Amino acid sequence: PNAKAQNVSINISCYGKSVDITPGRMQPGFYNTDHSLYLSRQDTWRKTNIDAHTSLVRNSFRTNEIKLTKIWKYNHNLEFPSLLIEVMAIEALNGHHWSIEDNFLQILRFFRDHIHTRTFFDPGNT
Repeated sequence: PNAKAQNVSINISCYGKSVDITPGRMQPGFYNTDHSLYLSRQDTWRKTNIDAHTSLVRNSFRTNEIKLTKIWKYNHNLEFPSLLIEVMAIEALNGHHWSIEDNFLQILRFFRDHIHTRTFFDPGNT
């Protein structure tokens, strides 16, 4: 397979499929689900909690809109973390229950209006 280092993950292309693998180091502690991720561009480690992250996304019931926004990001060759898409999309659609098309436009408007003016946090490391 072809492997490409990215900021936090490693992209592997094999048999026409592309997959990002994110290695993490589990933090010590009983019942602890915190992990450290290495950020190559900053040459540093960052704490995160995969359980908190996946729970936020799963329980948002916005996974289709998040997937659509990630496809949009990929098609426009944009560089910013997937975590940012997830957190911003969830916040952009808070209280909105429209069609997926209208929700996607709401996300794009939210990005336009808030990406430079708001602070967004990793749910596993606020």
